[in-house]
Amino acid sequence: MRKERSMEHHGDRPKGRAAEAGTGGPADIAGGPDGSFFAEVCDVVAQIPAGKVVTYGQIARLVGRPRHARMVGAALAGIFPELGLPAWRVVNAQGRTVPFWPEQQRLLEREGVRFRAPGRVDMKSALWNPFDEF
Repeated sequence: MRKERSMEHHGDRPKGRAAEAGTGGPADIAGGPDGSFFAEVCDVVAQIPAGKVVTYGQIARLVGRPRHARMVGAALAGIFPELGLPAWRVVNAQGRTVPFWPEQQRLLEREGVRFRAPGRVDMKSALWNPFDEF
């Protein structure tokens, strides 16, 4: 059994809109038979503050699957707009936005995220570390 990790120190699970995992709701769509991986990814994404970004790898580590950054990307691709999750706040490790999603940069710029080059976030100023807040 893998050790559960969360964004809260010492055990409390993050609370998010994907809390309905296992109930037949939208969070059950991906991530295995019970949707738990998808729900965990959604919980993390729901907590990213405006004006900040995280990487796919950070999310993978936060949900206890440090080698599954690509799986995080696949889970994010399955997020339905009605969930209201700020998936545009997730970038790759170099700060690059999704190549076929030009709206992502516009959404981040509206939140005050600075870019070093087109499609590349200034990670020094925008990278969110959830543990800095505790």
